[in-house]
Amino acid sequence: MKYLTYKDLSKIINIALASCKVKEIVLPNKKRIRPQIHLLMRGSVGSGKSSILNDVAEALDLMPQMGLTRATLLGSFDKQSGIFTPPAVWRYRNKPLLIDEFYIGTRDGGARDALNTMLSLMEYAKYEKAVGYRGNEFSEEDGDMFCKVKNNIISCRTKFLFFANTMQKLERSDMIEIQALQSRCITIPYYPSLDDLKRKLNGEPYYIYQEIVPKKEFVKISKKTQEKIIEMMDLKNIKEERYLRLFGDLCRVYAVLGKIDKEIFDLIIGLGE
Repeated sequence: MKYLTYKDLSKIINIALASCKVKEIVLPNKKRIRPQIHLLMRGSVGSGKSSILNDVAEALDLMPQMGLTRATLLGSFDKQSGIFTPPAVWRYRNKPLLIDEFYIGTRDGGARDALNTMLSLMEYAKYEKAVGYRGNEFSEEDGDMFCKVKNNIISCRTKFLFFANTMQKLERSDMIEIQALQSRCITIPYYPSLDDLKRKLNGEPYYIYQEIVPKKEFVKISKKTQEKIIEMMDLKNIKEERYLRLFGDLCRVYAVLGKIDKEIFDLIIGLGE
């Protein structure tokens, strides 16, 4: 199993966090892709995944979430008072939505339903949902984003970054939802050896936060840049099922850094090997 040094892990996470600040990426064929780099970190019990997630939360003054429900993701009403609780994807707009100890069981219909909802939000980050009972009206706006409740309809357009850690054996799962989740994320295998863990006990950090500010909020990928990214991928013989999503992730990294960083690109490409 691959283990990243804290320096390499920090680079990937910090680049992903910075992708929250990119508003648009346009490819040479005029297609727009989401700017946010979603992360999924998998590892065994006691590997330090939660420590890393909590270090990120502390650096950004956030709170990790436990589990997923449709009500949490899409918003909910108190049936007696009608008070609306805004969805997590709105409360964490322009920020990472941190999920600690993510797990989906094959027989857990509610969790799988919530994950299907999350999959759609990760890609498009907008939705409209009608509710069957009366609730108080609600309206908040933030630039071109909004969350509104009117005539018993919740409508929301937002932008967020999904970052979860899990002990689930993703590579063994035959659930289509898990496969789809991995296709939307940079998946980070995190399996430290005993020597790695001893270094942590002796003071080596799990993760170091460093703010990265993208040079541009609106990024156009040139034909020349696209060809260079594809050339780098072709040198590594990327499998067909990973090819398009890896290209998208490398474009997002390029949008944050404003350049092709061979070291970082090779690092991310290597995560799938």
